[in-house]
Amino acid sequence: MGAIESARLALNSVGTVPNGALMGANLLVHLRKNVPFSAPLPAGVTDAELSALLVRCRANLSGTPAHFHLQITAFADPSGNAGGSEPWLFQSVPDLDHIRQIAATPAGHVTGVIRAVGEMVPNPMNRVTVNATDVDEYGVPRASVAIQRSPLDTQLMLEMDKAINFVASTVFGSSASATGTPPDGLGTTFHESGTLRMGEDPTRSVTNPEGQFHYVTNLYAGDASVLPTCGSANPVMNGVALRRRLAKRLVPEGEGDLPRPNTPGGPAVFQPPMPATPPAAGTVLTLFDGSTLANWRMAGRGTFHAIDGALQCVPSFDLGLLWCVVPMPQHYLLELDFLVRTFNTNSGVFIRFSNPELSGFNNPAWSAVSSGFEIQIDNTGAAQAGQPQGLPKHRTGAVYNVNYPGDGFPTAGVPPATAGDFVTPLDAALFPVWNQYRIQVLNDVITVNLNGTNTAKYTNPDPNRGRFSSTQPTFVGLQSYSNYSYTTAFKNIRVTAL
Repeated sequence: MGAIESARLALNSVGTVPNGALMGANLLVHLRKNVPFSAPLPAGVTDAELSALLVRCRANLSGTPAHFHLQITAFADPSGNAGGSEPWLFQSVPDLDHIRQIAATPAGHVTGVIRAVGEMVPNPMNRVTVNATDVDEYGVPRASVAIQRSPLDTQLMLEMDKAINFVASTVFGSSASATGTPPDGLGTTFHESGTLRMGEDPTRSVTNPEGQFHYVTNLYAGDASVLPTCGSANPVMNGVALRRRLAKRLVPEGEGDLPRPNTPGGPAVFQPPMPATPPAAGTVLTLFDGSTLANWRMAGRGTFHAIDGALQCVPSFDLGLLWCVVPMPQHYLLELDFLVRTFNTNSGVFIRFSNPELSGFNNPAWSAVSSGFEIQIDNTGAAQAGQPQGLPKHRTGAVYNVNYPGDGFPTAGVPPATAGDFVTPLDAALFPVWNQYRIQVLNDVITVNLNGTNTAKYTNPDPNRGRFSSTQPTFVGLQSYSNYSYTTAFKNIRVTAL
């Protein structure tokens, strides 16, 4: 049911999204046939024996690679005593489809079956559709399936026939009539996949590589329906693997439900020491190695994964903070690239905050807000209490929610603006374009550059926030916002000491 019912559910629920026409397309099943053969018993065989062999094959179909495999099962019964061989059958036969034929094996012969299973070449015409006039007992449109072999599929079937005949002749000295054996009917193998193809391009795929629908908030597909091709093996294991991966990325809620550090049942506080010698000016510190979470710790809700050379957040229902445990020098330039998928995605980069595990917050991620500063990622400038939507200090490129000269809606509890400071936010480019932040921290002045343009300058007058200390390290971190759909990715994260 998986791929077909998943497509039916998507079409009936969200089929009107911009790429809805792709839902149900690219239905894939296996090309399969079973060819029996028999051959004289090899010399020296005195006991009933059964053997199974898997042979993986690849064919070139007019420049298109396609895969298939042969499952070869052969049985020999020298005695001709069917009763004597029956216990062997029940203990050793790998496929129930073969029992009847093997049980009828005459004495002195080897009999077997070569099953060929091939992958169907992707074809947008093979698809699942729904029709409002054809409904089930609950009034929900049923799924209708249209599928046929393409010329490339027919070509692959011919290659499979050649391989079957070659194996029967070369290995067993037998003649098999693969070409004259009809294939199994399409759809009788119960190996459906495709229909909700995954990919990076929303114009060519339904879901992204994580199984998340491109245009639907918080909707994921977690089975073989997302496979763009199916190979020749049973896709169930691939579907199980995709489900397990998806579950691991959706279920973790960070440490929000765990005991706080230095509380009963909680871990000890992780306290990175200050370096004995500060890094010399010009020293480059690579904070993310491109493949692991080494030197990074999660605080609060949500989680991050290292995927395709980037740190990708999986948001939850409250703030999350992935912080780098490398203490920052007093003066530095932080450079990183970030990727957002939607215009209203909300995220950010934190600087000059103290150790979250020492904060005492129920959600330690909030310590980065109170003890440091956020460089905002939010093209919409989401409204704050008592302030309207779209204020420059709330948008991408700003040092978030501080007071700048000329601000008509000053933020309460924050020091007044400093003359000469400014904020001129810019919209971050959307997927597939990566954006670059260059964030300079020099004494108490923070300068933000987005994609080559200076977007903010902020002078920090607060003696209790965002201050460098020679004894208590400060850190940089990445925000996972409290909205499941606001997935953001970060890469090329490095700091240059100034």
